[in-house]
Amino acid sequence: MRIKSYPKYKPSGVEWLGDVPEHWSALPLRRVIRSVKTGCTPTGAEDSAFDDNGFNWFSPSDFSESVILGKSNRALSEEGKKEVRVFPPMTVMLVGIGATIGKVGLSTDESSCNQQINGIICGNRLDSLFSTYYMKTMRDFIVKCGKYTTLPIINQDETKNLIFTLPPLTEQQAIAAFIDRETAKIDNLISKVETAIEKLKEYRTALISAAVTGKIDVREDK
Repeated sequence: MRIKSYPKYKPSGVEWLGDVPEHWSALPLRRVIRSVKTGCTPTGAEDSAFDDNGFNWFSPSDFSESVILGKSNRALSEEGKKEVRVFPPMTVMLVGIGATIGKVGLSTDESSCNQQINGIICGNRLDSLFSTYYMKTMRDFIVKCGKYTTLPIINQDETKNLIFTLPPLTEQQAIAAFIDRETAKIDNLISKVETAIEKLKEYRTALISAAVTGKIDVREDK
């Protein structure tokens, strides 16, 4: 794949970020979002608040390398849903406390989360998928921003003050689509390589077994 650079760059003013394309902005997150809210846990009895086939309620264990959050490990019943903050589709979920601080995922459906997670609702200048990819890139920086007591934590105000690069909205969407497309190709290649490795392992095992059980004559021809 040919990599093409932008014609002109400028300093972003942020040390870890470096230069950005000349027509991009670098702004605190608070200027391009509608809100940042923390999730919560239902106060009701365990058996009445949760339902395996119910409403997504994310916790840090639900986050993976995937940018899109899937089905949560635990889900809420209609009763439990009444007791929590409900986030709209396309909310960016950021783990804000604990060993997995900085992990991020995008919830494409209406959902909820526990108190370890901040739900970020983007404004009309910020694409949710682009912002999720961007926050994945800046995880190390988010970890460094976390205040340490017993556990590392980044609160709502600190989340709002994170600096974001801001291309025009259509360009954000193009960048997110490019990442989706190119990483899908890479993931497909990884899958093929992993399949080939498994087949080679099977062949290796079969070869050893055949050799030691007399199925292969390894004597040199005389």
